[in-house]
Amino acid sequence: MEDKFIPALYVTLTEFNGKPKQVIVEKVNKFCVQLCFKTKSHLRIMRGADYGYNLHEHIIIAVASEDLKQFKRKLVPLEDENYISIWSGTHAKIERFDPLRFEKCFDYVLVKHEPLQPYTLCPKHRAACRRGICEVSSTTRGLVGSATTLL
Repeated sequence: MEDKFIPALYVTLTEFNGKPKQVIVEKVNKFCVQLCFKTKSHLRIMRGADYGYNLHEHIIIAVASEDLKQFKRKLVPLEDENYISIWSGTHAKIERFDPLRFEKCFDYVLVKHEPLQPYTLCPKHRAACRRGICEVSSTTRGLVGSATTLL
């Protein structure tokens, strides 16, 4: 199986200033896991954080090429709800990834901010995934796990 992920979303999630770093880390994990489940798509998560006074994370969410059509279809109802049901923090800005700003976006998230280890989430939607032989996750590098292990 081809290891091809396509950047689909650029997300900025913020939390009240003064909260412990662990609060936003856990909330962002939960947001990504819920997005994985709701869209039933394999996601590669690339995060950059600022845990100083202005507590926020920028996330590039890439979708497995074979899940892209389904991801876009399932994303439409979520956009109508403004993602409020999935993000429990202070503010969320979620945009479709702009391929014209590809380099600038990755530089901003992974160089200007403190980068976190990229990881891949498996929604356990396919039968092979539920049996523990996810073809998408097994071909990826970095941290790989089912979304349930991160909750």
